Amino acid sequence: RRVHGEFSQNYLYYWDKVERSYFELNMYIDLARRGESAEGRVVSFKLEKPVEDGGQFSMLVNLVNKYGVMPKICWKEAASCEASLRMNEILRTQMRKFCCEIFKAVNESKLSDEEIKNRIDTEYFPKIFHLINVLLGTPPTTFTFEAEVGAASHGAKKKESSGRSSDAADSTSVNTTGSSSPPPATEQDAAPNTSCCLSKRVVQQFGGSTTPLAFYETFVRPIYNVDDQVSVVHDPRPTSAYGKVYTVRYLNNMVEAPPVRYLNINIDKIKMAVIRSLRAGMPIWCGSHFSKFHDRFLGLQSFDLLNLDFLRFEQRSMTKAERLVYCDSFMTHATVFVGAHLDDPSKSVEDVKVLRWRVENSHGQEYGRAGHLSMDSEWFDNFVYQIAVDRKFLDVEDVEIFDTAEVLPLDPWDPFGTVAEEEQFN
Repeated sequence: RRVHGEFSQNYLYYWDKVERSYFELNMYIDLARRGESAEGRVVSFKLEKPVEDGGQFSMLVNLVNKYGVMPKICWKEAASCEASLRMNEILRTQMRKFCCEIFKAVNESKLSDEEIKNRIDTEYFPKIFHLINVLLGTPPTTFTFEAEVGAASHGAKKKESSGRSSDAADSTSVNTTGSSSPPPATEQDAAPNTSCCLSKRVVQQFGGSTTPLAFYETFVRPIYNVDDQVSVVHDPRPTSAYGKVYTVRYLNNMVEAPPVRYLNINIDKIKMAVIRSLRAGMPIWCGSHFSKFHDRFLGLQSFDLLNLDFLRFEQRSMTKAERLVYCDSFMTHATVFVGAHLDDPSKSVEDVKVLRWRVENSHGQEYGRAGHLSMDSEWFDNFVYQIAVDRKFLDVEDVEIFDTAEVLPLDPWDPFGTVAEEEQFN
């Protein structure tokens, strides 16, 4: 029942831009009410790259739970999705202008929160929404899902996929209204309700026309439930204790969404969780400092990739904690662990030694080995900072801490608050 293919990046990217812009417009009210100076560190940091690309795994969970997913063939990437620099320049200028007006409304005009939010809903956000729709397009609201099936298993697959009633699928819709959501689009901005049909050579249609949210609930969630994923990090700084849960102030992409949370555990526990997941056939989302000691074309990540002795450069001279404290390293990119080379596959996760990791990247088939990288174990220890892993692959006590512990806030500029960095790759 596994669905092979790629989900539409443009679809999630579109809704992330919509939701994140609305979140940040409301965030500006809070910053102004708290007395933050427009020239202070917090506001300056948040205005450096408003409505930024990329994000934390928790932000993906927010989007998938609200809007679902759809196959890429139903909505392929727009030019501004594949190359977002120009669009982001326009968005950022517009957001900074609105931030300026919101600060003036709070500090000079003395408007109430209700008056400012009304201005956001009726004036500021519709302009942002229009811009996003022009540059990314408007996503289909329904599509027909058809999958290629084998003749021998045709009947069985049809029976399995019809377990959810058609009434439940038909009643599932994408909701963009309510107190926790951006206001509805105007008729001019929102395109007519469009649909897409996914066709293959030998096909079986599943459930008729469906929405992206119903598609996720029916076909994706039974295999990969985003709510079961736990975001764990390795933060060895003296100020960040293991067994604690952290968040980053003002880091999110949706109003009233749960806070972004990380459980800090040691690197050996992270390794064991990845191995358990891979042995169960489940890839692992990973956040790392991707460009460190990395060759994009060879597809290698290793301290020993380059011989830098003639430069008198000591690449191992700082610890992981020191790199974080002194701004030499932080999360810059997300990839996926898809395999591991073990010294003895028969050993337990506690005893086995990983020689190298197989990593799937998103930069295209022309890089690395058909889009894959080989990461050695030392590189993992030093530059892997975060994974999102199914809770069943973590220790029970760690899951309990993640679910129940007090969430400790980190500053907005903390290295674990980075969502994406514009890097030059070799």
